[in-house]
Amino acid sequence: MKPVLRPAAYVNSSRSWTSPRCLLPLLILSLMLPLIGCGASYTPPPINVDTVEVERPPAKPPLPEPEPVDLVAVDWAVVETPSGPMIALSEEQFELLAQNLAEILRWIREAAWRLAYYGSP
Repeated sequence: MKPVLRPAAYVNSSRSWTSPRCLLPLLILSLMLPLIGCGASYTPPPINVDTVEVERPPAKPPLPEPEPVDLVAVDWAVVETPSGPMIALSEEQFELLAQNLAEILRWIREAAWRLAYYGSP
């Protein structure tokens, strides 16, 4: 078999810039280049940043001073009985003893609250 000879223009037509396969990408590229060039040359105006010193609040408020335990003196009376000595209180003294106990319980609740909120040292 003899090879078929073709003209040179026909052989190189697939590599020519004027072929239909190359015209569409060339057209798109020629339209995109000016847009890309304009977009790349744009620089936004500088941003002015003002810094302000802000004092950071403490993580937890400062620990307030605890209220002191205010106890009232109770007058104890020792009474001799046939079974041995016993401690006696009058009705008013017994009320003072109950108030002292309530004051101690208040202080314990406050201490427990402080430990729960601020943590133990």
